[in-house]
Amino acid sequence: MINPRTQTGTRALIAAVALGVTGDSLLRATPWGINIVLWILLLVFCVTALAGPRTTLLNPQRFALTAAMLFFAFGFVWRDSSVLRGLDALGLGVSAGLLVWLNRGGNLGQSGLAGCAGGLANAAGLTAVGLPHLLARDIEWSGLPRPAALRQTPAVLAGLVLSVPLLVLFGGLFLAADGAYRQLVGEFVHVDVAAWAPHIAMLGILTWTSGGYLRAVAFRDDAPPILARERRIAGLGNVEVCTVLAALNLLFLTFVMVQFRYLFGGAALVESTLGVTYAEYAREGFFQLVTVACLVLPLLLLLDWLRNPDSSPSGFRFLALVMIVLLSVIMVSAVYRMRLYQLEFGLTELRFYTTAFMLWLAVVLGWFALTVLRGKRNRFVSGALTAAWVVVLGLHIANPDAWIVRANAKHAATSERPFDAAYAARLSADALPTLVAVLPQLSSESQAELRDRLVQQGDLQSQPGWRSWNWSRSKGAEVLAVAGID
Repeated sequence: MINPRTQTGTRALIAAVALGVTGDSLLRATPWGINIVLWILLLVFCVTALAGPRTTLLNPQRFALTAAMLFFAFGFVWRDSSVLRGLDALGLGVSAGLLVWLNRGGNLGQSGLAGCAGGLANAAGLTAVGLPHLLARDIEWSGLPRPAALRQTPAVLAGLVLSVPLLVLFGGLFLAADGAYRQLVGEFVHVDVAAWAPHIAMLGILTWTSGGYLRAVAFRDDAPPILARERRIAGLGNVEVCTVLAALNLLFLTFVMVQFRYLFGGAALVESTLGVTYAEYAREGFFQLVTVACLVLPLLLLLDWLRNPDSSPSGFRFLALVMIVLLSVIMVSAVYRMRLYQLEFGLTELRFYTTAFMLWLAVVLGWFALTVLRGKRNRFVSGALTAAWVVVLGLHIANPDAWIVRANAKHAATSERPFDAAYAARLSADALPTLVAVLPQLSSESQAELRDRLVQQGDLQSQPGWRSWNWSRSKGAEVLAVAGID
């Protein structure tokens, strides 16, 4: 009788091979579209079958992560923007990793950032080494039933594996020694290595990762990694932490005072005092302020983690709240700089997505104040991830590339700078319907240049097959055809 572990391991191995074969057929067609949705649906089906519907679908956290995986996969069908597709890929990986961690005993609502990061690292490690464990330890090959004629199959396979290097060695010598033999072998044994190599590589990679991932889901033997408070640096007390925060708050305060005097003081003060235009002054500091905003949150989380849990939290909480307030002013300054920069030079993907990231960061800072600063640190990660998923969903709905085209067309109509047709044509298919819509509003020169570039874009839309089908690319090709730009 087959033991349960062997039975589950065999099912996981069969599912991994099926995912590898299916993935080789679907995912080699790029850019990804409906093919990634179909493959992720098969993966979710395999996970649900191995872990059990009760475990995967009836648990709120696991159901939410499974739904998130499907949403991020669907994002590849919805939008064509490379940035959104990158966010979808990142969200897909994080959701899949957290699902493994939850299946192995983790709790997203009760774990801090270090615990979730450890869970993701653990899931990645289990996925990387899972297939060899599945083959060597989980499946008891001798216990599998097989017909009498196949009882010697393992020995035959072992002999074939051992014979391969010898066959290659002696066969190569024979081929090099005799031209007639080389010609004869070439007629009967023709292997197109260049054609088969991508198939073998894709099949191997997907089978390996799928096997490791399914094993991590199916076998929940190990407890999730936990970074206990006792491992913190014991000597870092309240005074040290508060001193660091106080010094940084003083620095932030001086910068905020400068912002109120110059940035919020108007163009006349900047031009008369600093000798530069208002737009140039706003332009030079945006990305530096974004970097500051990015660094503050990890710093506060690190200081809270290093802080001695036995010391009074009141000083830390007050100074951290002051820093968040000062940082909020700095973030408003950064967004205001971006607005001035956009009014002068227009909108780009980098400027749009950086602003969206700042808005997400503002929400997360508020959530930090409501959780970590109130002694509810373990609730922080789940809220931050939820906010990130909501922002990504909002970006998909907003369609950033179309937004950029509308903003730049409006900017060109009210300023001396012409519409940047070259940049607009480089945007993804998400922008095509809007580009065609704003075409009559542009100058004759911009219209001619944009039409020429859209003809090239139209040629690109017809290339992908059904596996790469994407709604935005399909809609864009249809709009170009109706407008006679194909």
